[in-house]
Parts: sequence; structure tokens; C-alpha cells
Amino acid sequence: IRVRASDERGAAIEETFTVVVIDDPLDNAITIPSSVVIASDPAAHDYFGDSVSLSGDLLAVGAYFVDLDENETNVGAAYLYRVEENGSATALAKVTAPDGAADDRFGESVSLSGNLLAIGARWADLDDNKTDAGAAYLYRLEENGSVTHLAKVTAPDGTAGDRFGESVSLSGDLLAVGA
Repeated sequence: IRVRASDERGAAIEETFTVVVIDDPLDNAITIPSSVVIASDPAAHDYFGDSVSLSGDLLAVGAYFVDLDENETNVGAAYLYRVEENGSATALAKVTAPDGAADDRFGESVSLSGNLLAIGARWADLDDNKTDAGAAYLYRLEENGSVTHLAKVTAPDGTAGDRFGESVSLSGDLLAVGA
């Protein structure tokens, strides 16, 4: 399949994709292992699953409207799971920002690469009155299943309203953050 997109200025991108169709000529049923993943503490309107990332057998699921309590609303969280060979998912951890505050929307973007996890919080405020400047958080999943916070990343030239962390992408030990 070839896809071409262009904008009103004439900028264009064209990509070619391969589509694989699985078919059994004998019409036998094809079974694909699957599982329903539910937050360990589900609540209405948490937006669980609005962002997801899979790396090997690890699955990260963002839920950016998770409330910490009645005063800390829409702080956000991400949930980590191990996907088993039979398709089921085992809960490993619920991850929250160490400095999470109301309306940060931590978990609106997530990205896994190996045992590294990046989580965006595009509405996070910075200490110097930079409202909604945004941040990205980096974590490492340890062998025992625990999660270690490694760093909070902010834009070096960040200003109010930048929403740094709207998108995050990890590849190996390289982190890209969109604003």
C-alpha cells in the first residue's frame, strides 16, 4: 500500500507499507492469544488505555485522568504489565509522578524500550511559574518488578503553555519528547 499526504503549502510525504493477511486455505479457525487488561484500581473517566506501548513482553498503559484523591484530580498514572505467552497480562506496577499535581495529565503519552519507560505529563507546571510547560519522566523496570524513577526531563527553553511531553518515544536509550 502506498500512502501520500500533503498540506496546503505543498509539503508532502509518501510511504509504502506492507500488509500481511493471515489466511488458512482450509478455513481452520485462527487463534490469536488475547487478553483484556484492566487497571488495578479502575475508575470512571480515567482514560485508561488512551496511550499504550509494547516492548517485548512489557506493556505500558497510560491513564492520564487518574485522581490521587478528591483534591488531586487528573494527576494521571501509567500501569505496567508483563504479557505472558498465553496472551494474559500480569500487573507489575502502577507508576505515578514523584511530584504529581492536579491536572498534570501524567500518562497522556507512554513509550517503552526494553526495560526503560518514558511517560509524558504535558500539563505539568514548572516551579518558576511556567504553567502547562510540561515534562517527561524516565523510569527503569527492575528485575524484581519494581520501578525506579531515573529523571524528570523538561525543555531547556521551556515556557508556559509549551506542553512538553505531549508525545514521547524511546528507542534504546534515546528519548524524543514532543511539545
